[in-house]
Amino acid sequence: MTQHSTLLDAIHAEQIARPQRPYAQRTSKLARHRHTIVELRNAGATLGDIQHYLRAMAKPAMQVERSTILRFLQKIEA
Repeated sequence: MTQHSTLLDAIHAEQIARPQRPYAQRTSKLARHRHTIVELRNAGATLGDIQHYLRAMAKPAMQVERSTILRFLQKIEA
């Protein structure tokens, strides 16, 4: 038991001494178009309308599923 606890203590000490890697929070590709998406939704646009805007009219254009847009909107409203 003491051998394992000594090994475990050494592992924990190494983990503490190791510098932590910086982690950048992941952002959605839709975040760039957040303002326009919210304006369209408030104006009564359907998810299909927003999807069409993102595919055809947004710069840069992007292909995204309606379920992704819905999750994005739910995350904003929460």
